[in-house]
Amino acid sequence: MIELIKGNSEDLEGKVIAYTKFIGNPKDYACPQHKEFLEEHNEGHILALYACTDVTDLLKKVGMDNNEHSKLIKNKLEKSINSKLKKIQKEEPRRILPIYSTLLLDFSEDDIISSDEDVIYVGKWQNPNTCTKFCYHAVNLYVEIFEEQRKEKLRINNDILPNKKAQEETYEQVKSNAGEYIRKAYVVKMMDSQRSQNKKEFFQLQHDFLAFSYQTPIAYDVQSLCILLQKNDGTAKDAPLITAYLDKISAISTENYEEAAKLRDKISTLKNKV
Repeated sequence: MIELIKGNSEDLEGKVIAYTKFIGNPKDYACPQHKEFLEEHNEGHILALYACTDVTDLLKKVGMDNNEHSKLIKNKLEKSINSKLKKIQKEEPRRILPIYSTLLLDFSEDDIISSDEDVIYVGKWQNPNTCTKFCYHAVNLYVEIFEEQRKEKLRINNDILPNKKAQEETYEQVKSNAGEYIRKAYVVKMMDSQRSQNKKEFFQLQHDFLAFSYQTPIAYDVQSLCILLQKNDGTAKDAPLITAYLDKISAISTENYEEAAKLRDKISTLKNKV
């Protein structure tokens, strides 16, 4: 059983909680030191997995998008993210977005339903391994569908794979100044193409831009920026939003997650004004 109980199946958010109810006896499965924890801290024996495609959403969910935890983010979470990206590149070469995920503890069913994310319910199971397996399966299925929806919005029907010969610079080479590089190499040129109504040039630039960000921490924002530029007519009407995206990309690329989180919220505010 996999059911989207909250969210628009035709327009997914890109962040989701998949949860299940463990109806077995924790004492039958937990090692001695974990039994008391399971009894006291898992209300209704809910197992929930949070997943997103924007790294700043993960930081917000686990309460780590402020300066107080910046060192912890840099030293531990970034290592985990980089490790996950390498695993994705090896095992899922066609995936255009990385997945950031974490297990959620101390969450009741009401907490989950009232959250900001899409929500998937995967049923009741007696074995905790089955609970975990179905949560991960639901998240992977969700991201696959989300990626297909993004491809439709981006008007692409082929795999976005980096063409090293076509790329002058790679993300790793320019990430210390990623926002400015992207503005000059892609955004300004794409807006010029829109202004001159040169669709062929625009979509070639978009392809190169998406390939540049392929399976990097900025992939989600690059895609969002491309979708915005498709709707732009080459004028400055979206300048504040475009600038916010570029600033967020710069913040993520330099591991300034506190600033990236502020810019994520600014982008949300600007989009709601449109």
